Amino acid sequence: MMHKTSDVEKPSKLLQDTNLDTVYFRSFSEIPNAKRLSDLVNAEEAFRNGTAGSFDSVRTMIPTIEARYKAVDALIKQSGVTQVVEFAAGRTTRGINNPSWNFIHTDQDDSALEQMREVSGTLSKGGCANVHFAKFDAVTGEGLAGVISLLENREVAVVHEGLMMYYPHEQQAKIALNAKRILGRFGGIYITPDVRTLEDPSFGRLYPQYANRTREQRKLIGRDYDFKFGTKEEAVAFFEGLGFRVERKKYGELIGRLESLHVIFPNRREAARVKAVIMELDALRMALK
Repeated sequence: MMHKTSDVEKPSKLLQDTNLDTVYFRSFSEIPNAKRLSDLVNAEEAFRNGTAGSFDSVRTMIPTIEARYKAVDALIKQSGVTQVVEFAAGRTTRGINNPSWNFIHTDQDDSALEQMREVSGTLSKGGCANVHFAKFDAVTGEGLAGVISLLENREVAVVHEGLMMYYPHEQQAKIALNAKRILGRFGGIYITPDVRTLEDPSFGRLYPQYANRTREQRKLIGRDYDFKFGTKEEAVAFFEGLGFRVERKKYGELIGRLESLHVIFPNRREAARVKAVIMELDALRMALK
């Protein structure tokens, strides 16, 4: 399917609002400050009034999003890098939760940045000196100089989650190349769990309502965001072609207990089936060649 650049490079308001759904879903986990943030930004109300569908249709997403956050955190910590840039960070507490990091919280939306500045002060009891906010568009690269100005002269981890699946491969390449520009100057690693393939395990067979919900949300937000690669090898080759060395790490290698899994799926057998799918998903850890 062909997409006009103007149709996909600037996220729609409805697409931006999916970030509040993610905040609500994280509130079921034990991620530090996740529940408090959800309450402060009224994420549950936004979910109930938004495009995500019924709670039943998103149950599998909730532990998946907890796992995604934890997988990224684990890879950062394994690297030993203590300077982090998060593209399209939206409403995350990652920087607040890791006060030893120099954390650059980026977003292209002014209102989300301002809200997180205010919320950060509340969550960290008066301010979090290690967290810096920068307006930056991860696709177009607008604001990159401002991001770089906030970085110290040492290695950096560039990360994002829940970003690339909304863009076709041409725009995915632009996001990756913006990460490459930062690593080219400072060194470090690039981490994302956003790259999906047709080979990935799916909840579709277990829960047909999940697939139905996805189709309906695509219609509501006005874009087809199922921009998957055909195979895992194809995905790796895509990033290698952009100048990265790529390593795939399964969630199961990176994380343990998922609190939200046991909250949402009290039946142990059902929880085990859902967990088996989640733990087979990949996060990519990349460095420059």
